[in-house]
Amino acid sequence: MGGEARERLHEELADIRQRKSKVDSACAEPESLQKQGERIPDRLPITDPQSRTNPNKEGGFAPNNTPTVTVDIDSGLIVGTDVHTSPVEEKFMMGQITQVVESFSMEAEPKELLADGLICSGEKLAACKDRKIDLYSPVKLSVDSSNAAFRKDLIQPVASELLDQLPILKTNHSDGRKTSQFHKNAFVYDADKDCYWCPNGNAIPHSRIAESLVRVVVASNCIQFQATHRPADEVQGTSTLLPEHRSSSL
Repeated sequence: MGGEARERLHEELADIRQRKSKVDSACAEPESLQKQGERIPDRLPITDPQSRTNPNKEGGFAPNNTPTVTVDIDSGLIVGTDVHTSPVEEKFMMGQITQVVESFSMEAEPKELLADGLICSGEKLAACKDRKIDLYSPVKLSVDSSNAAFRKDLIQPVASELLDQLPILKTNHSDGRKTSQFHKNAFVYDADKDCYWCPNGNAIPHSRIAESLVRVVVASNCIQFQATHRPADEVQGTSTLLPEHRSSSL
């Protein structure tokens, strides 16, 4: 075997060893996740097994990680950093507070916390309340004045001539079906009675509270109401998630 052939063989073997190493690393990742009690993803990138296939900001999907940063407002210094495989960055907020307190040997946790809109969930509000932290986070409280759901007498159904002004959620299914249901904004929260009112004038109490501290509301009474005003093949049952922590109407 000539020198050129031996060199080519050496390069091919090195490439095979490198690829085998990546495959071995990816194969070991599910076992590592099981030991940590974490869910095994449907797909593991061979190039970086500790990353996860998530949406890119510019579109499409690729192996990605989610960095999180905590900044001290007064000084502008970065006081906490981490990199996660999950794109759900909000679930790491409380852990990062603990990290900052431990890193700087703080005697107490910060009294105030600023965060982006994704953080403003019932779960995080409850956690901050338990730890005596005031959380400041933007929320969307705008009410569409054209939404016919907001009526003076919630016991009365929405007038037939105003039904087209109710917000509708449309879904295109992978099998080609198209369904629609009332959007959650078609249900008005009644703080006094602690329930929601559907467009048909029915009071709907929450059926349960999910782990993420949102109320699961099943508006089965509205299915027939939708069916009488929308194509039958488009209508599906209304089951929606609504925040558990609220002080006013939707």
